[in-house]
Amino acid sequence: MRSLQKKSQHSYKNNRARKNKGALFKKGVFPNYNSSHVRCVEKQDQDSIPLNLDPDLESVVRLGDSVANDVLNACNRSRNPLVLPFKLRPRQTVPQPEKQSANISDNENIIVNISQFGNIFKCIGNHSCDQPSLDYNITDRKGLCVDIKVLCHNCDFCSDEIPLYTSIPQKHGKPLGVLNVSLLLPVLCSKLGISDIQLLLACLNIQAPDKRGMQRKLNTVADQVEDIGRQQLVKNQEYVRRISNLAGCSGETDVEFDVAYTSRTQAGCDTATQVFAPVIEKTTSKHLPVDLHIGNKLCSKPNCNHLDRSCKKNYCDETSINQAEAIFLKKSLENIKNQNILKVKSVTTDGSASLAKAMREHNAKVQEKVQHFKCFIHNMRNLHKHLRSACIKQPKGTDRLLYCKKLATAIRTRVRLELTRLRKLLRGDELYLARAREAVTRLFLGVTR
Repeated sequence: MRSLQKKSQHSYKNNRARKNKGALFKKGVFPNYNSSHVRCVEKQDQDSIPLNLDPDLESVVRLGDSVANDVLNACNRSRNPLVLPFKLRPRQTVPQPEKQSANISDNENIIVNISQFGNIFKCIGNHSCDQPSLDYNITDRKGLCVDIKVLCHNCDFCSDEIPLYTSIPQKHGKPLGVLNVSLLLPVLCSKLGISDIQLLLACLNIQAPDKRGMQRKLNTVADQVEDIGRQQLVKNQEYVRRISNLAGCSGETDVEFDVAYTSRTQAGCDTATQVFAPVIEKTTSKHLPVDLHIGNKLCSKPNCNHLDRSCKKNYCDETSINQAEAIFLKKSLENIKNQNILKVKSVTTDGSASLAKAMREHNAKVQEKVQHFKCFIHNMRNLHKHLRSACIKQPKGTDRLLYCKKLATAIRTRVRLELTRLRKLLRGDELYLARAREAVTRLFLGVTR
């Protein structure tokens, strides 16, 4: 009877342990791991425990994700692993309220607008208490923008939410914080990336906005910057007209035009997919842009019919990118004429034959005489190229290619210095052209002697 009673007790304990073990690994069950459920490693291997360890350390501690990955990696590299492959159970998520107080640490820095910061003192001035004990509480955080509340611990005083930033109104939705929009401008206008901006804010001990949110807003900020740029071009034209009227030039200005490609164009193939074509004024010393065109052959939207105004593809695939110079030059001159703010007196371009043809077509269309000049730097390059390929007798004992290269460089430098000196002395174009022709003729006569 005693043996049967012992067996029944033993089987009862085993069955109970199996039930408890099965309950630990049911889906959705988050047990409280303690010493009654699972014995720790130190207790299982009591022979290997040093005598100086605390015997109370018997609770099971969850490994971190990085530590668990390192353990698995070490087991995979070992020949005789002592740990079987495992996978961590998901962490128990604690439900949080919809709007939680976004407290900041005492050592964290925040960016505050000085005009909005004065609202705090206005709010404190309305507080009347015999023993004031004021404190603040961060109620909302939107990237770098922070809202606070001022409260008193000795009375029921509590202010409304005070924004410490300025905002930009929108047609749809809530207004945007100026700080969050301005933070993305370096990504568009420089080589900085979103990770670089987060590193910079971390060095200043400022909590950076979410990287995913910054990337999502970057697409809309680009369109806003483009609209602001269009408005700024009109303001630049008005400024140049005012300067021209003050100088007595009757609103006429000289402009320069050139294009830049994403990759340099090659003969026989068009590797460039985007072209940038600005028009720069030469009246003021600031050399402001007065018109701008960007041609793009690609579109970032996956399912786009390329008919919407928001589509970035504005250049036809069948048209060669090399023709963008002539196309955008005529468009820029037409835009400046239609805005009726500035009057273009002359256009300076490189030595492309398509640009000379575009200028002739534009003059015939508008029935005006807009002068066309070729760039001084490009003319000097062509002069250097022709002089190097000219048949010139070299002195005896010298290499012909090296002699022609040095001679072409010397003549190019002398012509550039002479023309630059004459331009500073003479203001009129007719007198300058006559004196420049004489100077270049004397220069080449002296070289050939």
